[in-house]
Amino acid sequence: MKILIVDDEKIILEKLKMYISQIFTEKENIFTSDNAAKALEIISSQQPDIILTDIRMPGKDGLYISSFVHNNFPDKIVILITGFSDFKYAQTAIKNHVFDYILKPVDENVLKESVLKAIHTITERKNQAIMRKKYESYLKENIRNLQKDFFERLLFRNTTSLSSSFHEEVTMLRLDHIKSYYLLYCKCSTTVSKDLEKEYYFTHIAEHYLQEQIPGALIFSYGNALYSLCPDIDEKQLTKITNFIHGELKKNHVLMSAAISSHSENLSEIPLLRSQTVEIFNTLKNSSHFVMLYRDLETNPVAVMYEKSNYFQVLLNSLSSGDKTMIQKHFDEISQFFTRQTPDEFNSFMYSFMTLFLSFFQSASTELSDSVRQITKTQKELFSTSSLPEKKTEIFQDWMFQIAGLLNTDKINKNNYLTSQLIEYIRANYEKPLSLYSIADEFNRSTPYISRLIKQTTGKNFTDLLTDLRIQKAKELLKTSSYHVNEISHMVGYPNFRYFSRIFKQQTGMTPNDYRKISCRFH
Repeated sequence: MKILIVDDEKIILEKLKMYISQIFTEKENIFTSDNAAKALEIISSQQPDIILTDIRMPGKDGLYISSFVHNNFPDKIVILITGFSDFKYAQTAIKNHVFDYILKPVDENVLKESVLKAIHTITERKNQAIMRKKYESYLKENIRNLQKDFFERLLFRNTTSLSSSFHEEVTMLRLDHIKSYYLLYCKCSTTVSKDLEKEYYFTHIAEHYLQEQIPGALIFSYGNALYSLCPDIDEKQLTKITNFIHGELKKNHVLMSAAISSHSENLSEIPLLRSQTVEIFNTLKNSSHFVMLYRDLETNPVAVMYEKSNYFQVLLNSLSSGDKTMIQKHFDEISQFFTRQTPDEFNSFMYSFMTLFLSFFQSASTELSDSVRQITKTQKELFSTSSLPEKKTEIFQDWMFQIAGLLNTDKINKNNYLTSQLIEYIRANYEKPLSLYSIADEFNRSTPYISRLIKQTTGKNFTDLLTDLRIQKAKELLKTSSYHVNEISHMVGYPNFRYFSRIFKQQTGMTPNDYRKISCRFH
């Protein structure tokens, strides 16, 4: 590790070097310069890890050096030495890219603490870089297994519970190239033996055939079953490959049944496609077919009834969310499904859905319930008197969007009221040991709900909001009161003074004592 010390006053320069040499074991890697021009040369040739520089120097100053380092060697650390009169410049530099600053006259302990902190930061960065390299190497060597693990998690997880980092994980695992795919579900059974081991073995053979025919397929197998994500392939080609594998296995007295989902362009829909393949297998049990596509279900009355039930739930969930884009998307999907049925069946579905939704609000007497009942009653009357299928669809859509608007307004009003109560509670109790758990308990809400509400309303998470409020109160007390800093620490909710000092410096760029000195001078 290398360090460069820059100061135009040679006595101060030697003094700083002496302080640094007491904590910096690699004496040969301590460089000094009494001007900015020479310092820039050393930075370019030696690339020191830490640059400790005065701001005020003849010619190019410390701010110029910090800017040069930031633009050319952004991983290097700059510590500024400044007098009170340089405070505004130092503040600007800190906000942009400077690691720390030290006030003149330089206190030996403060200097050492700052440099040690810089050394620790550099060491941490290097360790992180090493870990990142190891991780990238691990990812490269195990990418296929990690992709399969991810595929398995998607298969058996509800779509609504997908994490917020879903798209990041897709990119990291190099699956973002998949723009189109089908889900294939296969089961193997032997016709000559009930030996499970043989069935499992032939499932492995099926996996081998599939991987050979579709090199980009992701396959998860367990027991006598396997799921395969088949990317960049059309339905006809996939059906042909599936029939080929079925034929090859049949030669060895193995029966393979297979279900092919509908087409998708979004990996988050894997759980939905899995449910489609399960539906297909429910139909295959009573069928002479061994390979069936999801679209084949339209001819099966039991499957149609099952799908209608699913669509009731899907539409109910999207309507309850108040998300008009999602509502329209799901309604379009449902409309597409009913193009395969008679117009009367679609009309019956829409009317039944309005009746079902209304039943949830039948006994309540809130303003929202009254509005839902009134709108639904009006739209059902219009729906019943209309004879044109297109008009009925238009009335139903209009009803859905009106309901979504009501639910959204109600949700916003409730959230706004609750948020104002939350913020007021935090402001009134900031000095207490608050936590998300204690606040959630106080307001009888779940912790994730409170956390999400605060983030949505303020743009900050709970910890940042509380910290900002406490530090703001601390700054006011440091400016306007004569309380000791230790007392102020307790008054704003930090019983541990060291922790308070560290948080305060992270937030303001200076220690509480320095802030008090500077605020007194500048105000």
